Amino acid sequence: MTTHTATADLGAAIRDERVRRGLSQAELAAQIGTTREWIGRLEAGAPRVELDKALRAANAVGISFTTRQTPTWNDLATAEDHALLRTVVINMGLEGQHLTENAKDRLLTGIVRERLTADGQAHSAA
Repeated sequence: MTTHTATADLGAAIRDERVRRGLSQAELAAQIGTTREWIGRLEAGAPRVELDKALRAANAVGISFTTRQTPTWNDLATAEDHALLRTVVINMGLEGQHLTENAKDRLLTGIVRERLTADGQAHSAA
């Protein structure tokens, strides 16, 4: 899978696929209801393009997009992380301190961050 990080990347990918499929700019423009000039600006990497048209152009030449949700700390938690959280919650309960769900989430975030940092794998999560 190719990651497009700028309109220039997307425009180049659309141009390459359009040419590979033997379509002219005018033919692609007619397919998606725009002008040949607009396709030219898109392919040239114009810094501002209308997203709906750009997506229609990409779809017309077979380029599809998927969304990827950034993992949460809970998504990154291992069974061991959850076991440690349960131990802390039980111990705090024995001492008469009860944690809210929000506090448990923050505690789990800290456990996961600590593990990832110790493993040298620290990265961001939502």
